[in-house]
Amino acid sequence: MKNNSILLLCSLAAMFSAGCDGGNDGGAKLPDPVDMTFNASLEAITGGPDATFATGDAITIYDQKSGNKFLITGSGGNATFSGQAIVSDSYSAVYPALDNTFRYGGKFNATIPTNQKQNAGAMPDGAIAIAHTSGTDLSFHYVTGFLKVNIPADQDVVSIEVSSVGEEAISGGARIPLEENSPIEMSAPSSRVTLSSDALSGIYYIAVIPATLSKGYSLTAVDEFSRRASITVESEVSIEPGSVFDLGTLTNLQWSDDVENPNPTLVPGVHMIKAGFDKADFNMISDGGFENLDPNNPFTGTSWQFPDAAGVLSIVDGHTGNRAARLDNATPGIWYQLTQTIALHEGSTYHYSAYINRTTPHMYNGVVDYLSKFRNEINGPSTYEGEGWKLYENEFTVGADDRWGDMFMGLWGDAGAYSIIDDVKIVPKDYSASSIETASIATLKQMNNKTFDEVTDADKTVIFGIGGGKYVIAFSNVTVRGVVYDNAVAIAEASSIADGISIRKLVKQGIKLVPFLEKAENEISVVPNSGFTYNGKIYLHYYAKSAQDAGNPDSWTASRAGFVVSSDGGLTWTKCSGEWLGNGGYVESSFCIKDGVLYMLGNAAGRESSHFTTMRFARVSLDKDFTNPEEWEYFNRIRWEKTETADLPVCLMGSRGENAIVYNPKWNRFMIIYRSGIHGGLVFRDAETIDGDWSGEKILLKDPDGVKLYAPSVLEVTEDGDIDIAASVLK
Repeated sequence: MKNNSILLLCSLAAMFSAGCDGGNDGGAKLPDPVDMTFNASLEAITGGPDATFATGDAITIYDQKSGNKFLITGSGGNATFSGQAIVSDSYSAVYPALDNTFRYGGKFNATIPTNQKQNAGAMPDGAIAIAHTSGTDLSFHYVTGFLKVNIPADQDVVSIEVSSVGEEAISGGARIPLEENSPIEMSAPSSRVTLSSDALSGIYYIAVIPATLSKGYSLTAVDEFSRRASITVESEVSIEPGSVFDLGTLTNLQWSDDVENPNPTLVPGVHMIKAGFDKADFNMISDGGFENLDPNNPFTGTSWQFPDAAGVLSIVDGHTGNRAARLDNATPGIWYQLTQTIALHEGSTYHYSAYINRTTPHMYNGVVDYLSKFRNEINGPSTYEGEGWKLYENEFTVGADDRWGDMFMGLWGDAGAYSIIDDVKIVPKDYSASSIETASIATLKQMNNKTFDEVTDADKTVIFGIGGGKYVIAFSNVTVRGVVYDNAVAIAEASSIADGISIRKLVKQGIKLVPFLEKAENEISVVPNSGFTYNGKIYLHYYAKSAQDAGNPDSWTASRAGFVVSSDGGLTWTKCSGEWLGNGGYVESSFCIKDGVLYMLGNAAGRESSHFTTMRFARVSLDKDFTNPEEWEYFNRIRWEKTETADLPVCLMGSRGENAIVYNPKWNRFMIIYRSGIHGGLVFRDAETIDGDWSGEKILLKDPDGVKLYAPSVLEVTEDGDIDIAASVLK
């Protein structure tokens, strides 16, 4: 069998070799490459750029086997190139040299850029020339065509786009034949090509795929004020290899403001949803009914913890619903338990209840206060009444300086005994307010871009309303027209979010996007968090990333966090003077306004999926300078204090990371929304007051279709209490 496998592999290798260029006559060993020198010349381009070689140039020489890089030893119209190749009867050559020299079927892969930049009068970077020889003299001729345009300086043009009206390909990925007079095969065609610069002035040449434009072409110029002017030629146009087609001189252009792209592109990396809610009982326990547990893998995707319970824990039919947690005592004298950590208030009294079915008197459950270690046990041997579901409940008061605790159920001894628990609930004593639960999720239309600057990639994307159906969009690490920007801002609008949000303007200076804040020398990026409007101004909160763990995309450090402000609708931004600590708890922050108070939900830098992580609250009256951290009060779980570093964990059993806070007036509830790595999607908690008790985590939306949702932005709360959310789809 081993020998047959080797024969099969050899046969497949021979078949593949025979299908490729440069086959070696049945697999005979080829000779080694030797030193060679070729004399080369470039065919002149009538009416085009100077066709000359320059110092540092290189060409690719194809022998009977592969492509080889040869370096120039001269310059000008004629030069020599030296390198190594296998001695062959003939050679093909490509100028400039290729990064990928693989060829198949007599063609090589190349790209004629859709977005081009070059100096006036220069040979465009996308121009490609080929040559053939049976000796050592190479005469190169261009297989790409050229567009020529004259741009007067007084037109203030920063970019022009030429597109074929009939959508014939003129740029993009191509497979170019080495043979003479063979057509170019497109692998990633584009019917347009763009030339851009900070300022275009003079005669420019643009490399294009030779083509017959059956319905003519359209030329659109953009000036430094983002105005547009278009010229359309509707007659057939032929662009020949190595020839120049003159677009003429751009004079007397008719500029127009706010021209809308008739074919808007979709903006990647944003998932839009509408969440609806129903009234529910308040419960500080996450998944008190165990309905989110996977019977086949109960140790993952849950806020419950089961220390040392492997082989002991199982999921069975519940008191209500379909599931409950069962512990079986496998070894006499060994303690087994399940726990869940919750946040508590010092001095507050809570009511605890659970339904339990047990076959042993040696089963205990209740709440452990972390600092006092006092167990508020509510059943044990003295309360044992035999098998069957029974309600156990008790009240307990949190001791001094106790601010969180563990609900637990445990059993020991009595081999073969079991205990089942369901419908666990902890609420403040005499709590009367209703909570909410997820009732519906609907996917909204994806955000689109009606500008002519296509957004092809983005990381974290923050969106918030600024009134009048307009929105500010703040991007992190965004790619536009092939250029990557650390951060950028766009202005969007929507008649209704259900009909889709459309970008109408990317904030630019000339052809370049303008950041809302430049990163400092020791920083790697500036990342948007959340935004809001107040007194006619727009405020955007950010943090500056100072280091990234290369092995963990969820681990990074920050140098600072703060606000930038805009007084002109988001077109220009100014940094506010006050900043929060980069190593503090208010790096990744979100905001909401209620009754003249600005509330902040904060997190430290990075993300962490854990059963014991921190979220923090702060507040400030809007008549104060809320851009100054010293004006804020910070909640330490007992009282509000003026020192940022004095705060302690607020919400536990969650995930640290990008978040959103919002007040829902329909349900009279504050809500915090964030990604839970434990649950694999977006979750929320709700509370009557910021400094009160918060519900356990409730699943809002599991990650759809294999993507991961992060950094939710709340766009709108409707009169019905529905919430429109934009979440970033991050890598």
